[in-house]
Amino acid sequence: MHNHYFGTQTDWGTIVKKQIVHIFFKDGIQTIADLSKKTHASVPTVTKLILELINEGFVMELGKAHTTGGRKPLLYDINPKAGYFVGADLRPTYANLAIVDFAGNQVRFVRHIPFQLRASTKSGKELTDIIKNEVSEAGIDWEEILHVGISVAGPTDTRIGRNMYYYVSNEEPFSEYMSLILGVPAVLENVSRSKIAAEVRYGKHSSRDMVYLNLDEEFGMSYLVGGNLVYGHNGFAGNAGHATIPGNPLLCRCGKKGCLTTVSSGEAVHRMYLERLANGEVGELSEKYKNGEEITYYDVWEALKHGDQLAIDCSAAMSKNLVKILGITINMSNPNVIIIGGQMSESGEKMLETMREELKKTLDQIMYEDVELHLTSVGEPGAALGACIMAQRHYLDLQ
Repeated sequence: MHNHYFGTQTDWGTIVKKQIVHIFFKDGIQTIADLSKKTHASVPTVTKLILELINEGFVMELGKAHTTGGRKPLLYDINPKAGYFVGADLRPTYANLAIVDFAGNQVRFVRHIPFQLRASTKSGKELTDIIKNEVSEAGIDWEEILHVGISVAGPTDTRIGRNMYYYVSNEEPFSEYMSLILGVPAVLENVSRSKIAAEVRYGKHSSRDMVYLNLDEEFGMSYLVGGNLVYGHNGFAGNAGHATIPGNPLLCRCGKKGCLTTVSSGEAVHRMYLERLANGEVGELSEKYKNGEEITYYDVWEALKHGDQLAIDCSAAMSKNLVKILGITINMSNPNVIIIGGQMSESGEKMLETMREELKKTLDQIMYEDVELHLTSVGEPGAALGACIMAQRHYLDLQ
């Protein structure tokens, strides 16, 4: 089983082939002349490599360009039927799953499939059953699946396929285990990096210098600098939720006091919501609270989606805390686009308004005017679609 289509080949032809495939994904339909100019390879070389890619099924000829006069050049593009990629977004109690074709077109998305995320072999076997069932439901032959991407929260070393929170054993990386039982290669990726990949490919707002704030139950962050994803030494870049905030006495689930995620996450909104109910404030979940029923994080998330004012107010309070780290991030990395995503972004424009007000107090005028804040335009499918993209890039060995 090969992890990459290009394997370990490093010859000139393979390098140019990679460039050609990357250009198709980035710029769409091309002519031989276009590709020759962009790869700095000769027309005969590009012609030869395009024919190889066509014979391998990855590129297709579209016919001649519609031009006025002169010789009409042939047009080429990625062949969407070359194969499929599966992306699984793993949450504590459910999974979202997406399937895309070779060109990245969404074929299937299924949300909230019952699933228990835990550090055990059983969890991996359950995930395998889910993936194979959804591929079958989509009417796709399993032999057409080229690669699987798995998106999960927490520090993740993609190179070796290990996550600090969820693993199969200390000896066997999760992605290696999943590759074995799936029968196709699998790559493990951090959820925030999966989401920023989806924003670049499918979103309305993109940039080569972009930050994604992932506001789920915990807080995560990912970066694009000069068009490249930032991984850091072990792939743990963006683990900002566990940066400590001076004066914050709250105990984090990681065992430390003062972590940012305790005041800037869905977990923080959940805690604030319960505190305000205890103080007599009224919200959608007041009756449930009075009856002594348990109110979970997911209950508060649903209330936020329904427009519960108390949940919205708690989300706004959380946003003010978030700006403390966001201001530092903007000053250090100078992005021009900030995307706010995750479950807590359900509060919408109210959250953006609060964050803009707080950032204006934090940043110099020039820095403030130079950065755009947007809510995710990809939404809930983002992590699963991003996992598909990561699987595709891993398969094609695209950096």
